[in-house]
Amino acid sequence: MPLGDTLRHLRQRHGWTQRELARRAGVRVAVVSQLERGRVQDPRATTLRRLALALGTSMEYLTDPAAIPVLHRDVLRYPGTTVPARTFARWQALLTAMDEET
Repeated sequence: MPLGDTLRHLRQRHGWTQRELARRAGVRVAVVSQLERGRVQDPRATTLRRLALALGTSMEYLTDPAAIPVLHRDVLRYPGTTVPARTFARWQALLTAMDEET
């Protein structure tokens, strides 16, 4: 799923307007709009981090939700679950290995 679609989906699931997401993330409304419409090809990491934190997810999920095993995606949908990229990669590898064992 493209970044813009993921961003829109998560924002709408929270019941927020683009303006509300922008306020919570500390970014401009135009940035949210442009990202959702796919007008920005390479967004800044700080922008993605702010949006992910506001939405209660990780930057990794925001940019590539398919990379996260289906059984464990819900872990990243709640506030406070954003983790550093290295930690996330280790967790993802562990969860994938656990899925393969079952």
